[in-house]
Amino acid sequence: MAKYLGKKQEDLKGIAVYGDPGLLDAVIKDPYGIGFNNLNYLFDLGTGLPVPGAQQYRSTPTQQLADPEEMCDTNDQAVAAVASGHYPSPPARDENWVTNGKPADGSLAKTFICGS
Repeated sequence: MAKYLGKKQEDLKGIAVYGDPGLLDAVIKDPYGIGFNNLNYLFDLGTGLPVPGAQQYRSTPTQQLADPEEMCDTNDQAVAAVASGHYPSPPARDENWVTNGKPADGSLAKTFICGS
C-alpha cells in the first residue's frame, strides 16, 4: 500500500493489523474505520452471512458503490459471483471496501468510497 501511495512503509500512519481478519476486526471496532479486504473475509463461515458490523463496497476505477448485482449478501452468493466471473478468481485481486456499518450520506467515509 505504501508503494501504491508513493510512500515508504514507515511513512504510513494508522493502526498496524495482521492480514485480512485483523483489518476487518479493526474496521468494525472503529467508527471511522475503512480498509481494503478480500471478499471471502467479509462472511462468517459458520452462518454464511456478512460478519456483523461489516459493509461491502466493490472498489472500481471511479470509486463508485457496487452495482446491486455485484453485491453479495451471503457467502454462497460470493462463491457464485466468482464462479460466474463477476469477481476474478482468486477473489484476492479486486479489493473491497469494508466499513463499520453503512456510511451516512454526506459523511467523509461515503465521500471517500463514492467520490461524491
